[in-house]
Amino acid sequence: MTSERRKLDDIKSMDDFDDFVAREGVQIVLFHASWCRKCKFLVPKLERVSATVADDERASFASVNVNEVPQELVRRCGIEKMPTMQMYEKGEKTWELICGEEGSACALKLQSAVEEALKNLG
Repeated sequence: MTSERRKLDDIKSMDDFDDFVAREGVQIVLFHASWCRKCKFLVPKLERVSATVADDERASFASVNVNEVPQELVRRCGIEKMPTMQMYEKGEKTWELICGEEGSACALKLQSAVEEALKNLG
C-alpha cells in the first residue's frame, strides 16, 4: 500500500448518497461515527487504498458519518455496526465488510475486493 492518501468524498444527504452510488464503476462507502475509535484509525488507511487506485477513475471512495446524515439512510443501507464498508456497482451493493478487526487487515481486504471488481469491469 502507498503512503500517499486521497481524501474520501463526504456524503451528507440521501441525494448525495444516491448520486454517488449511481456513478459508473465501483463506489466504496465507509460508514463511520464520530465516537468510534476504530473508525478514526481506519479512515487514513482507506485514504491510502483510495490513493493506490487513484489512476483508475472507475473507483470512487466516500465516507458517511452516521451522526450527520438522516437516519433513514443508515437504516436503508442496513448499517448496524461501525465501521462498515460497502461497495456498490450501478447503484447495487455488491460487497460489505464490518471492520471488527485491525484497520490494516480491513484495508487489505478492501483493496483486494476493489481490484477484483475493477478487473471484472474489464
